[in-house]
Amino acid sequence: MSLVLGKNPSNELKEIELTNTGNLKVDLAGSSGGAISANVDITGNTIGLATDTTLNSRASEATVLTLATETTASAMNVNLNTIAGAVSGTEFQVDVVSSALPTGASSEATLSSIDGYQSAIANDIFSLDTKTTQGYDAQIASGGNGLVQNLVYGRDASGNLDALLVNASGELKVASSASGATTTNVAETLATGAGGTATSTAVDMDGSTNLTIFGQTDNNADAIEVLVSHDNSTYYTDPSSFVATQPSGSNTDFSIQISSSGARYFKIRQVDSLTTAFTVVVNSSKK
Repeated sequence: MSLVLGKNPSNELKEIELTNTGNLKVDLAGSSGGAISANVDITGNTIGLATDTTLNSRASEATVLTLATETTASAMNVNLNTIAGAVSGTEFQVDVVSSALPTGASSEATLSSIDGYQSAIANDIFSLDTKTTQGYDAQIASGGNGLVQNLVYGRDASGNLDALLVNASGELKVASSASGATTTNVAETLATGAGGTATSTAVDMDGSTNLTIFGQTDNNADAIEVLVSHDNSTYYTDPSSFVATQPSGSNTDFSIQISSSGARYFKIRQVDSLTTAFTVVVNSSKK
């Protein structure tokens, strides 16, 4: 067994003292200052102990109280230059209570207005839903609320809106395929004096493809002309349209058929060259 000695401040050799449990005795009061460490038997770790000098270099009680006061104030003024003066050398102040909103930011009043607009839009959409019919067909038979169904309208010759018609198979009906194909007929009697001119009422072929003008005249000497126009104002003689005639006693029957013509308006004219009064009965049928 060896005895461990140590030298004291007087340069004397002394035995190292231990506690009853074998731990090394340390005189903290006799140290010369600065941070020291001691071996604590509880954990076996080294704990740094601050000397009185170290504690004196920390923040004073007054400093701590000032910091607490500034921290709990309603408006915290933060001197960024003090915290990081080396960054820019400029002092920044942030006032949480009175700071203005940045340009373009939404105020509370603006956000409230937006909420109002959203409610109005939601009400309008709900109202629109109640005016829309939804259902299914052979291709889309399920899922969601079905297809949105809208009724399609067209405008007739009188300017009225009418729903488009379909047959039992869902095919759109048109005049040429509808049962019976509607025929419009206008009958009139034109009586002229000697040397007069008999001109029938114009037929508007908008929406129609076939026209027949027929009738009877007691003027057996003068030809019957066909007149055409695109605006029902300026008319021209149509030399390509042939008017068939057939004597019938003292009268003459006539007829002209026109199909798929580009002209819109048609009428006939007969001019008296014998200075004799005459009468023309005219029928104009279109479909």
